[in-house]
Amino acid sequence: MADLAYDLGQATRHQTPPRPATQQPRWECPQDGWLKCNTDGAFYDRSGQGATGAVLRDSSGNFIRGSAKWYDHCLDALIVEALACRDGLRLAIQFGARRVWLESDCQQLIQLWQAGSNQRSTIATVLQEIRELSLEFF
Repeated sequence: MADLAYDLGQATRHQTPPRPATQQPRWECPQDGWLKCNTDGAFYDRSGQGATGAVLRDSSGNFIRGSAKWYDHCLDALIVEALACRDGLRLAIQFGARRVWLESDCQQLIQLWQAGSNQRSTIATVLQEIRELSLEFF
């Protein structure tokens, strides 16, 4: 009887199902005829310095061109992320790209971009410059 009670207890005991492996976001190719520009910024709080990086890839995922730039004086990480987008668009223009999909992993930057020009943030002037640069593309 003790064995039966033990077996029932084991069978009805809540077991946590194994967790599925978390799926990492994957890089997506742009459509044919487009280039994708991935950007990123790094901010060094102690020194107030930062760096930006940008990579252009075609619709097959092939590397086209890349850039990196160092900034001696930065306010915060958000400004460096915005500068990375601006630098990425400049890279695409230098290459002669006509259709560019710009991608950043900075959620705050994306939200400020979507808010449009009617906002006051530390990156408002950089966002305006990005808007002006985007007019180079069709």
